[in-house]
Amino acid sequence: MKDFYYILGVDKEADLKDIQLAYRKLSLKFNQTDRQKDEFYTLYFRNISEAYQTLSDEHKRYRYDIKWEKYNAISSTSSNFPLRIHQFISSKNIGKPTDLFTLSWNIQNADEVHLSSIGPVNAFDTRSVRVPEDQKELAFFTFTIMASQHSSEETQEKHIQIKNSEFKDPSYSQIDRDIPTLVSKQKKKIPHSSDSLEPPKRFQLSAYLIAATMFILILIFIYILHSINPII
Repeated sequence: MKDFYYILGVDKEADLKDIQLAYRKLSLKFNQTDRQKDEFYTLYFRNISEAYQTLSDEHKRYRYDIKWEKYNAISSTSSNFPLRIHQFISSKNIGKPTDLFTLSWNIQNADEVHLSSIGPVNAFDTRSVRVPEDQKELAFFTFTIMASQHSSEETQEKHIQIKNSEFKDPSYSQIDRDIPTLVSKQKKKIPHSSDSLEPPKRFQLSAYLIAATMFILILIFIYILHSINPII
């Protein structure tokens, strides 16, 4: 059962004005248009709206308070309710080691809840956390939540993996990075077959033109001499 007072961040003795003010602040934070398709913000805003609709109505709040008291009484004396990690999500699925990640979770029927790198936390909460130092060079950042139930001696845990956008594979060495450059340089040094034949063709054509010109000039010269002196 969800703790609507905790979701809105108000006391159980809060009046309507306090509830309305808390709802306005949270709705502005979690109901932005550019985040409507984000699972984290959509789910959290749904919980905020549900809590406000219940606690802002006098009759609904009265029935909720009675149900909440019965729930707490039964939960503290009975182990019939199974431990369940209902929700554990992150505001991002990819990021840098210096980023701040917002985690949200909802765990039912747990006596103790621990979040990695933080320690004991509430069963329903949202926290902004940073990447631990020992994970900043890894391909994925891992956050773990662990819940336990004393009566059943049961323990459950769930993990979130966030891709490191700045991860560089150490196996991809400098030699591997230089191979494409060396290949491209070698390709530039090898002349194309058509280019290698082009200079000789041009030379042969020029030689033919020169020889033909010389032959024509000789014929013209002989014709002129013959016209001057037919004996030649």
